[in-house]
Amino acid sequence: MKKLIALFSLLFVFLSPVLAAESMLKISALSGEVDCSLSGTDWKPASLNQELSSSDKLRTKNGRVEILFAEGTTVKVKENSFLDLLTVQCTAQKQNSALKLLFGGVKAKVTKIVEGGSFIVSSPKIVAAVKGTEFIMGTTAEATEVQVLEGVVAISELLSEKQIFIRENERAAFRDGLMENPRQMDPAEIMGGRESFEVSGRAAPGFGAPGADFERNKRNERVKNRPCGFKRQVQPGRQTGPARKNFRYSAG
Repeated sequence: MKKLIALFSLLFVFLSPVLAAESMLKISALSGEVDCSLSGTDWKPASLNQELSSSDKLRTKNGRVEILFAEGTTVKVKENSFLDLLTVQCTAQKQNSALKLLFGGVKAKVTKIVEGGSFIVSSPKIVAAVKGTEFIMGTTAEATEVQVLEGVVAISELLSEKQIFIRENERAAFRDGLMENPRQMDPAEIMGGRESFEVSGRAAPGFGAPGADFERNKRNERVKNRPCGFKRQVQPGRQTGPARKNFRYSAG
């Protein structure tokens, strides 16, 4: 009996980080009509603070939604979009996740990826690998476009190993079977993007999952030491810098 108890205790120690990682993603803001499918189940209305994990899907109609990862990464999904959470492996310290945007638009603000971590957003046409940045991706049947607001994003075609690096205030697109070279955005293009992805209805911060206290402490420390910390992200309607142009892609 003692050996059996010891075995179960050992399994719990090894499995706990995995279980925690799968629950460290939630819906942090929601407005309008947004549906979710959890692990292949029927579509149902999404709700604030709802936990998400690998294989879940989000579909927006006339609504918008924001999802929050434990280490601080946020992804905002605009109207008429479909986002597939292919792989979600996230703790308060490390990120290993892959998302696929089937159509519509997303704006992601990704915290710095630590060694061994990864954050990937793909479309039916390209793959974008992120190391810690803020960017917008939009995809339609004709093209996928990426705009980088901070940092660097490496994009590549699905069947090609060649990468193109899009740097801050640049944009590039894959259309008509060709990858365009990045080009500098003019001031008018840089303005407005923040507003086009704002989500009005917000949940209280914090996770109802293992590691929540660690995340809250880390977030509070970040707010204390940096004016651009977590609270800056959760105050609706606040403008803290130049707005960026409304994102052009919106698939029906």
